[in-house]
Amino acid sequence: METKIYKEDKVVTCINCITGKTEELIFESGKLMSIAETESIEKSIPFIGPGLIDLQINGINGIDFNNVNLTEQ
Repeated sequence: METKIYKEDKVVTCINCITGKTEELIFESGKLMSIAETESIEKSIPFIGPGLIDLQINGINGIDFNNVNLTEQ
């Protein structure tokens, strides 16, 4: 599997993991400038998708927030 990154125009060709469509990510100065649908004849290009952030907080400093006996004090 080969990721095509072209230094002169900074384009990454990939498959959107949500839509399944082939897209080109276009970067300038290290920033994502645009995303464009494209056709690709390659059979094995990388998938790309949103980053996932776990916002769940289970506890801190020995306090377990999932404990049924936990009170506000």
